[in-house]
Amino acid sequence: MDITDLKELAETDIWHLYEKHAMFMRNKGYYTSTDQNFKFFNGNQWENAIVNKNTELISINYIKPIVKYKVGVVTSTNYAVIYSSDNYESQEFRDVTKRASELLTKKIAKIFEINKMDYRIKKAVRKAAINGEIVAYWFWDTKDNIPKMELKSKVDVMYGNENDDDIQSQPYILIKRRSSVINAREYAKSKGLSDEEILNIHGDNFTQDESGESAKDEVDDMTTIITFLYKKEGTVYFSESVKYVTITKDQDTGLSYYPVAHLNWEDCEGNARGVGEVEQHITNQIEVNKTATRRAFIAKNIAYPYKVVNEDMIQNPEALNKVGATIRIKDGSAGDISNYFRITNPGSISPDIANLQNELITVSRELAGAGDMATGQIKPDEASGKAILAVQRASEQPLNEQSANVLQFIEDIGLIIFDMLKTYSENLIVLNEKIDAATGEVTEELITIPQQILESLKLNIKIDVTPKSAFDRYAQEASIENLTQSQLFLPQNQQMLEDYVSLLDDDSTMPKNKLLELIKRRKERSRAIEQMELQAQQLKSKMQQDIANQMDIEAISQMGNQMMNQATQNM
Repeated sequence: MDITDLKELAETDIWHLYEKHAMFMRNKGYYTSTDQNFKFFNGNQWENAIVNKNTELISINYIKPIVKYKVGVVTSTNYAVIYSSDNYESQEFRDVTKRASELLTKKIAKIFEINKMDYRIKKAVRKAAINGEIVAYWFWDTKDNIPKMELKSKVDVMYGNENDDDIQSQPYILIKRRSSVINAREYAKSKGLSDEEILNIHGDNFTQDESGESAKDEVDDMTTIITFLYKKEGTVYFSESVKYVTITKDQDTGLSYYPVAHLNWEDCEGNARGVGEVEQHITNQIEVNKTATRRAFIAKNIAYPYKVVNEDMIQNPEALNKVGATIRIKDGSAGDISNYFRITNPGSISPDIANLQNELITVSRELAGAGDMATGQIKPDEASGKAILAVQRASEQPLNEQSANVLQFIEDIGLIIFDMLKTYSENLIVLNEKIDAATGEVTEELITIPQQILESLKLNIKIDVTPKSAFDRYAQEASIENLTQSQLFLPQNQQMLEDYVSLLDDDSTMPKNKLLELIKRRKERSRAIEQMELQAQQLKSKMQQDIANQMDIEAISQMGNQMMNQATQNM
């Protein structure tokens, strides 16, 4: 089909809606700002600048250290999703839902491992810090029968209400992806489209709105696929379309939640999108680079000495550039050598220029909360672990909002995963590991959670946050060492230890969850020992009874023999 034929095809309704949102995002400058943010982070900070072609451009990229420091702070913890049940209909059902919640916690830990979530959360936080927002799009992998995640740029996701950052309250969501024409046609064929419709899927050159400069150049023939998500009667429906062909129309996913979670670096009032770290520094970064380039240009012209030579009076002027060479003068009665050769004094540069450059960097870093006080050097051998952490945590207070946003992002992911497990697993199978308290042997068992239990669960989510920086580990190890040497750690003071652990905050330096596991293992070990002692006592009692019975039998036998002997004597 040629271009003339394509003009006769009608664009789909989804494509019209997509172009409406794309125009909105262009007017807001999302596409250009996305490219600019990543360029400035990566050090490409002179693009489109009008300068003399002989000018040597200097970049002093202070933006990247700020972003890396803040991302490092926010991601300096391990995150884990903990499911717990709010079902209190009856104690019996409460026990069932509690056990199901524990198994679901193990299941999502495995899903996080398969999806490499530790790495991808760090990646998501970094991209959100650079560009303001990152989106996690979840889908059900029918091959592995588990949820899978794809990170999407902010320019690849469009909201029905661009003024509301609550994803689940959106009237609809558009998700854009680029696919090769071959794969798109194969996908359309799997959805039952006719050959004529499949042939209407063509490549396009709509790469100007892709995130990143490299994404604008493609090797294969590619096309844009738009996924349209919306809610109807409490469940999520979706449709898929390219420009001229609808691939899937109004299909019920069965999900209650949009399979979309987004992370805003910093909230922006009246805007669903967040504000990143890079954009606010671009103006200052440009001025720093300009000032540094001007300083270099001035220094190149006046800060170095120049040689002034009367070549008519010097026999070998080429020797002037050689160290230790002899300079021969043509005039044998030469007087002052400065009449033939001298070196100028270098000019001085006002310190105000350097002060301005340094001040711009220093003030920008301080206002960003990433100054020398926040990122300064601390010698761990000169301060205790807790003292170091106190200083470190105080400097990290401005990042509480970002940390809270990351926790909400992970909590949203936890809800989406449970929604998918509940919807697409008829009977959810979970691998459970059991540790024998007496022998320490680990056994595995497959446990099935019935569909009706999943449907009945009323879950809430807690995010377990485990600090993991070097100073955190140092303080944690010191705290554990002190605890093991205290009276609290003695087995006879088990109740005191439980009371102490119950008073700890969830994000305490002391590893609360590990201590709870220790208490649990101690109780299981105590129960196992008590059971063994009970069995030993029962066995001892039985043996004593058997011995007593045997003694009774022997006594009766002896008495019988005596009676027989006596009867014989009386005869």
